Amino acid sequence: MTSLFLLFSPTATAQYTSIPDIQFEQLLITQLIDSNGILDGQVLIFNLEL
Repeated sequence: MTSLFLLFSPTATAQYTSIPDIQFEQLLITQLIDSNGILDGQVLIFNLEL
């Protein structure tokens, strides 16, 4: 039963926030905050909360 909860837990899904300014997103990448390292207009909320 516990394993089912972990599979469907809301924290298990990646949640993103939009970053429409590519220069700001590049700064986030340079500062290693945007962990995927590509300019795609989004960043993981988890990385912003640390």
